[in-house]
Amino acid sequence: MYTLFITTMPGRISRLVWPVLLSLAVAACSGTTTPSGATAAASTSQSHAGTTPRPSLPPANAQFSFTGGAAGAEQIGQIACNNPSLGGSVITIFGQATGKDVFSLVTVEPGKVIVRLDSGSSTSYVERDFSGTGVSAFNAAKGAQIDSQLSEVTSPQKPGTLPSVSSIKGSVDCGNQLPGSSTLVLTGSVPEGVLNGPLGPVRVECLPHAQPPDVRAVGLTMIGSTRVLVIFQASPSGFTAYIPPTTTTKQHFFGPSDPTTAMLTATGAHISGSAAETGVVNTLQVRGDLVCGTIDP
Repeated sequence: MYTLFITTMPGRISRLVWPVLLSLAVAACSGTTTPSGATAAASTSQSHAGTTPRPSLPPANAQFSFTGGAAGAEQIGQIACNNPSLGGSVITIFGQATGKDVFSLVTVEPGKVIVRLDSGSSTSYVERDFSGTGVSAFNAAKGAQIDSQLSEVTSPQKPGTLPSVSSIKGSVDCGNQLPGSSTLVLTGSVPEGVLNGPLGPVRVECLPHAQPPDVRAVGLTMIGSTRVLVIFQASPSGFTAYIPPTTTTKQHFFGPSDPTTAMLTATGAHISGSAAETGVVNTLQVRGDLVCGTIDP
């Protein structure tokens, strides 16, 4: 049996969770993959200062036991609750095996758990995915119980020599995490339809001590009658917005905008302005505010 202990650690959550969210968003929307482990190592993070008031709860924590070919102990681990996705809010847990360049991403949703093992990057990237249905007491804001047999899921990625995982048992507790909030309204048009609506539900991370500082959000909006995910980032150089593809819409990337369109504040960011889509004439207008969530313990 392989026992995996994951708890939040000060100053690490923003470094790890943002790439995981991007990986999750791209994979869920388009079937393509961004390596969760390799990408995470390249990101920078600091804990944020002025944010949503923290609830009087302990930091998020989780404990899992794996069976199968995987072996070793986790060196680091992060938990992200209330992650918006097209299928509803989910919980993600990221880890790295001791002494190995093997990363794990556990995604928990109502009635389903997905375990991803990956290693390498670019042409050396390998991945194995496993899923099961043994999830109970799920609440994206509070946690879940997991006791599930796992079956391997066919993936377009090469499996390499990664080990297998045959079952998972344990729990995750979201503790003091809060997702933050948004009053952003997005307007504009793309060939598939008109963007015209708020960004929500949303998860907001603030990194005021990063170089450069920035505010990042993942949320949902509409293109015509199709619900889409938006991955948003604001910094002193302006803002960007990435919309991963769905079955009926293409991917879209707007920005960077003019620096005057984004103003970082003690509690988040104020956005007012527009950004053009890369390589085409489409323009996205954004107005409103982002308020930091309580992400770090």
